[in-house]
Amino acid sequence: MLKRIILLIISCLILLYSCAEHKNESYTDSSEAEYTESRGEYFVYNGNFYYSTGAIIDYCPIENLESIDEYSQCLCFDPLCEHHDSRCMAYCGGSLSFCLRKHGDTTYVYAKYVNIISEQMISEEIARFNLDTMEKTVLVSGLVNGIHTRFIVNDECIIFQEYTGEGIHLRTYMLQSGEYYEQPIDDTSYNLIGCDGDMIYYNDLSGNIYSNSYSFDSEKLLMTGILPYGYMIYNDKLYFPYNLSTIEVEGVLFNSADIYCTPLESPSIENSYAVTHGVSCYEALGADIFDDKLYYRPADPAILGNVTVSEELGDMDFTIVDEHGGRLNVIDLKTQSESVVCDDIGYNILNLLYASDEYIIFRSTGSGYRTDIEFDSYVAIMVYERDSGELYQILYFGPDK
Repeated sequence: MLKRIILLIISCLILLYSCAEHKNESYTDSSEAEYTESRGEYFVYNGNFYYSTGAIIDYCPIENLESIDEYSQCLCFDPLCEHHDSRCMAYCGGSLSFCLRKHGDTTYVYAKYVNIISEQMISEEIARFNLDTMEKTVLVSGLVNGIHTRFIVNDECIIFQEYTGEGIHLRTYMLQSGEYYEQPIDDTSYNLIGCDGDMIYYNDLSGNIYSNSYSFDSEKLLMTGILPYGYMIYNDKLYFPYNLSTIEVEGVLFNSADIYCTPLESPSIENSYAVTHGVSCYEALGADIFDDKLYYRPADPAILGNVTVSEELGDMDFTIVDEHGGRLNVIDLKTQSESVVCDDIGYNILNLLYASDEYIIFRSTGSGYRTDIEFDSYVAIMVYERDSGELYQILYFGPDK
């Protein structure tokens, strides 16, 4: 009897190990950028689309997204795990921001988690999971004020934004030494743009752009932009919005901006050039960079009509607008050549989650072109296959249609 029990235990361990090894095969190769930026809710890494529909992170190969329910798998590879708390690598507690990065031959999941201390208190932490061993290491913890959504992981540190009593300020955690540095707190909130080499780049709400060291002891004002958002660091260059203008359509004002580029070694308006013109700019710059290509939504606004919604306190009227006609263009940053990805994709592209020569994955409102978020706060995640022109919805968050 004892021999049977021992054999059963050994068989289970072999099965568990083989399952874990099989699951991890898709993480063996990776081409990393200078740093890896975390994403909230949705992220693409090494051919897989990661997402959360609640408190658990799932993933699905991009080529199988049309059948996402059939091909999705939980990020946790432990068959005995119930995915109920932050000991599980797939559990995010409903407050998700995560990325994957390769250090040497090992790929890690870096994730922001909600840690329930008691019924009256929660804190947030950033933890790292080894995808080979499933071992969890808490790196940043005890932040009761909360971590702003984005953080960045490079070979040296984690750079993140923390809510403080005065606003949002930057912090760094050094991966080798475990040292922790804080940006001096003032009455201004800051937004993390990116990092390059050993410098951090960020801006404030007035559009001032700064550089600083990881220890926040050498802040330098680089230039002043026109908006508090829309800045991107890529290949030793700063991309930024410029020449803000307005377009009036039937009494409704829409923003448009150009995108300029300047080298990080000597950033300035004078030492910059225009990458493209007339980009939609509705509470966010309608542009993203993926793999040496800048994808942008041209400003081509239209009024689609009005709708009246009955609420408990009475009827409410909303103007339904379309910001860019469902158009998406792409510029090759190496050759400066420009082409049209789609002339009318059929949905409003609120923001791109991923773009390549094969796939475009984007977030839209649940009702298509409608951009009045107050009226339509429901989210649809869409996939556009560029070769076939096929468009399909993979996720939807809202009432039953």
